[in-house]
Amino acid sequence: MFAQAQDGSGTCNANFSTPADGASGRQQMFLCTRATPMRDGDFDNSVIFHESAHGLSTRTAGLAKGKTRASCLIGPQQMGEGWSDWYGLVLTGKQGDKDVMARGTGQYLFAKDAAGQTIRQEPYSTDQNINNFTYASINPLTEVHAVGAVWTEAIWEVYWALTNKYGFEGDLLNFDPKDPKEAGNKRTLLYITEGLKDTACPQTGLTFLDGRDGIIEAAMDNFGGQDVCTVWKAFAQYGLGSDATSVDPNPASARNGFQVPAMCQGKN
Repeated sequence: MFAQAQDGSGTCNANFSTPADGASGRQQMFLCTRATPMRDGDFDNSVIFHESAHGLSTRTAGLAKGKTRASCLIGPQQMGEGWSDWYGLVLTGKQGDKDVMARGTGQYLFAKDAAGQTIRQEPYSTDQNINNFTYASINPLTEVHAVGAVWTEAIWEVYWALTNKYGFEGDLLNFDPKDPKEAGNKRTLLYITEGLKDTACPQTGLTFLDGRDGIIEAAMDNFGGQDVCTVWKAFAQYGLGSDATSVDPNPASARNGFQVPAMCQGKN
């Protein structure tokens, strides 16, 4: 990967170019002059992780479904920006964080208040007074970051369902998928990342339901499937339940569903 700090080809932004496997990705980080003094994106970890995650999601999405090129993230519901914001949140998480906290992205680069201001429509939080997104919130949206923010909140809800259940551990490098006491934040990193590989790649384009199903499949394949219903319930509370629908990748076709499969009814 080529990483270019203080790149002069843009301002108040950053990007990641992701060719297919065999060629190096390129990350460009820019300065932002909207604040005095100017801000350097290389000091904003949420932006660095966001852009790096584009390389991960573009290369990884659909791998387990036979996709061989960086071509899965297509269509108006594709969630690339959402996965990137999510990795930025999770990889900057700290012991003592709470699910109801307001978390933002791009706060340093754009001189936003660290206490919950954000460059997205709403801060991320499980508190519906702070973030009231559901799946159907994508209905009027067309801009990729706005659509992505709705997906980020969906998997942020999954993250907190598991972290509240199993706890948080700051050491992300040491991970044992056979340890029944493994922390919830690390379990979620596994499910979301493996879920990328398990995401289907319809020729017409992705929907949030494809991303949800990939994560459910990853939860079924790991830790003996013990977290499948926890994940389903988090999605269902967000409107991505088993009865959620989207007849095509157009965001206007997204309909909330709040049911869980019969196997999860009555289970914690």
